[in-house]
Amino acid sequence: MIVVLKEKGSEQPLRKQPSSKKLAAAAKASNANMPQALERQPKQGEEDVEDEEEEEEEEETETETESSSEEENTEAIQERRMLRELKLLSTKLKSFKEKEEAARKERRSLRDQLKKQQQVRRIECSCL
Repeated sequence: MIVVLKEKGSEQPLRKQPSSKKLAAAAKASNANMPQALERQPKQGEEDVEDEEEEEEEEETETETESSSEEENTEAIQERRMLRELKLLSTKLKSFKEKEEAARKERRSLRDQLKKQQQVRRIECSCL
């Protein structure tokens, strides 16, 4: 869809970004057509077969290095996730302990206040 903006007599088209559903459908359609396009290519001669074998060997080594680098990347990502999770859990534990200690202090102070009020009440009752 194209929206036209008018600015001082000039018209500039403003294009909206297509929705993600449309993009996903287009990608799916192009992936579905890929095997058909590969099958349509003409077969090559014997000399080309040797070249293909060499290319396949190169691709295998490339894929091996890619897979090892992908494994390293996934290991690094997992390690970062674990560190992040560890930090989050330690922070939660620390805040929980702080809240627990604050609750203990509050209970102690309330007990002390109650004792003082009871003493004051006893004194007042004994005077009457």
